Amino acid sequence: MKSEDLDKAIDEMKSSIAGQNQKEINEKVSLLKKEMEEKISESKDNVREELQKEYLAEMKNVRDEYDKALEEKQKHLDAMDIRIKQNVSKKEEKGERFIVSMADAIKENYDKIKLVRKGASASMEIKAVADMTLGNNLTGASILTYQQGIAGIPSQAVNFADLVPTVGSATGTYIIYRETGAEGSISNQTEGASKTQKDYDIAQVTYNADYRSGFARFSKQMATDLPFLTSWLPGALRRDYFKVENGDYHTSLVANAVKATNTLTTGIERIINDIGLLESTDYVPTGVLLNPIDWANIANTKPSDFSLPRVVEYVNGTLVVHGVPVFKASWVTAGTYFIAEWNMAKKVVVDGLAVEFFEQDADNVTKNLITARVESRNVLAYDRLEAFIYGNLTGAQPV
Repeated sequence: MKSEDLDKAIDEMKSSIAGQNQKEINEKVSLLKKEMEEKISESKDNVREELQKEYLAEMKNVRDEYDKALEEKQKHLDAMDIRIKQNVSKKEEKGERFIVSMADAIKENYDKIKLVRKGASASMEIKAVADMTLGNNLTGASILTYQQGIAGIPSQAVNFADLVPTVGSATGTYIIYRETGAEGSISNQTEGASKTQKDYDIAQVTYNADYRSGFARFSKQMATDLPFLTSWLPGALRRDYFKVENGDYHTSLVANAVKATNTLTTGIERIINDIGLLESTDYVPTGVLLNPIDWANIANTKPSDFSLPRVVEYVNGTLVVHGVPVFKASWVTAGTYFIAEWNMAKKVVVDGLAVEFFEQDADNVTKNLITARVESRNVLAYDRLEAFIYGNLTGAQPV
């Protein structure tokens, strides 16, 4: 192939490069390269070397011109983008938002615009401009934030078991030997006379412990989809267990405690009176028990209504009556009170409180269910019943 033929081929390609995109140019260069390589291979060695040099030089020129054209096009687009931004700023100040949408559309379609040439166009779509709202502009739901865990019902602040000691028992039958009376006396001895004799009566008191229990059953799907369920459920079951236990023990204490008999005017007077009454029988009161509402009524007593006796005071934030702390428990019936030496009763535990999960229960296997059980075997036992006084704060005393 003659050098002038190669020049002619290169010139023809250069004349057609204007307005063509990179893909088309690359295709033409590749085709030219292939043709040149075929013709070069057919030439003699001395001609082949010369042709290769000319070919490489021309190809470099073609590439340089293409890069220069692309750089000029990029500069033009950059300048146009700057002008658009300037116009956008001005238009926004005037409240005209169309140019904003136009700028956004040009940015989104930038790659298409760069390739625009004769015979090849690019289209853009600008939607009507309006304020964006969830209802008008969002398909589906907005992002939701879920709090972990369950906002459950609160437990009772004070349990009956907090007031009395707890003891264990190996069996479900707990025996207390209680002194019930005595005969005779102890006296000063007259010289030469016989000593006086005394004997004591003792009774066996039996307490039988029963199970207090309950269960909840839930599906494996629920446990999987609510991963906090299995950690929350034991606490909920224990909470509800203690509510029942507190109610049972409260009922037992109401039935077994000594009933107050005084008819003094105010509740605080009755409490002070029965503290003294209990101490007069050699018991040491360790706590007054009230419903929180009654505790608040005593705390709110004003001198214009009834001046609190001097024995009513606060010690480290705790309401104290004649040195005896006042406890408040929501399971105590409003309008009533207990005064007691609380260690004269005990919670006897045969089987401690436990929450367990079972997959092998009833038809759990066939239904993909899990059973959660809470239970404890215990009983409230009294050493001395007369160590407990139960009364009403107003009106007639209980019978």
